[in-house]
Amino acid sequence: FVFTTLAWGATFVITKNALLDIPPFALNGFRFLVAFLSTYFIALISTYKKNETLNINKTELVGALICGVFLFLGYSFQNFGLFGESSSTPTTSAFITSVSVILVPLFLVISGRQKISKKIWVAVFLALIGLSMLLNPFKSGFLRGDILTFGCALSFAIHIIYQDYYIKKGLRIVSFLFTQSIFVTIISFFNAQIFEPQGIIWSNDVFIAIFITGVFATFIAFRLPKDFVNTSLIPAVSMMARTAPPAITPVP
Repeated sequence: FVFTTLAWGATFVITKNALLDIPPFALNGFRFLVAFLSTYFIALISTYKKNETLNINKTELVGALICGVFLFLGYSFQNFGLFGESSSTPTTSAFITSVSVILVPLFLVISGRQKISKKIWVAVFLALIGLSMLLNPFKSGFLRGDILTFGCALSFAIHIIYQDYYIKKGLRIVSFLFTQSIFVTIISFFNAQIFEPQGIIWSNDVFIAIFITGVFATFIAFRLPKDFVNTSLIPAVSMMARTAPPAITPVP
């Protein structure tokens, strides 16, 4: 999870800068378009080596659609939280996003799907308290962008629970990520066409943000944990990786 943590932690400042030149839904769309093309390339290589055809079964399709919706909501809330006036700082955005580590075990307990050990609760709360003391994320007050970013944390928590559920049903991870990226790309560009009439300034910040978020923070970051999700590690444990990005996000 170290690489995933580094990739996610680096994106907050990069995204904040890029949103000066590209609107949120559009950035979301290009991010997942890059992730989709990257996953598609890997899928083609995998099927070629196995002398198979690329296909998606019903479980992968349904799982990718449900997870894709919450992934779209999560990154949309995060982007809008960093966009425009009264927006969150990268540090605050990273901290609020990490709140999802509390929401995951909370939702699991409320739904009765899984019991969470006391050690997990203690570790999660200590991590968030430590980050709060280290970063002092709300020193500038509570802003509109902070409220939107909480929607991001909520969406990410639901996404990780559903993703864990469908992956444990034995679906193929590449096919699942491939289809999920398609759904997020389509939904993002659809909303961009309706709600974002402003043009895009193709600055270096935009190209850098699309490449880093699409390849490193989406394609690779979601692909690497595949070796762990089918083990005894529960969603609450894997979500603890999200408490580290705020610590490596530059403080303004």
